[in-house]
Amino acid sequence: MSRDQHKSNTSDRQTVILDETEITGELVITGADLLLLGKVNGNIKCSGRVIINEGAKVSGNILCDILDLNGTVDGAVKSTLLTLREQGVIRGDVETSGLRIRGGKINITTLRLVSN
Repeated sequence: MSRDQHKSNTSDRQTVILDETEITGELVITGADLLLLGKVNGNIKCSGRVIINEGAKVSGNILCDILDLNGTVDGAVKSTLLTLREQGVIRGDVETSGLRIRGGKINITTLRLVSN
């Protein structure tokens, strides 16, 4: 196996959206993780990990490898692993291979657990 095949699914690079920032439109991130402190009005597609901090909000769908949620998502989520933290809120459908609940409020229309 090559060295790249042993790497974790998270990137050494990170895109940060600060808490004063609000983005409208589709957000596509390749080769980096996303740390969201602000707001996104639109869909997010990320090849790595998406971290949504407390107070951050997404109004749209999220497609990513790993989602670590401590903010709010109003939309569908599709990820390999979803961690829902204490302040995390999901309002929409969820499809994931792994689910960790550390608290949070779940208002999921449909939860679909799939195998890898």
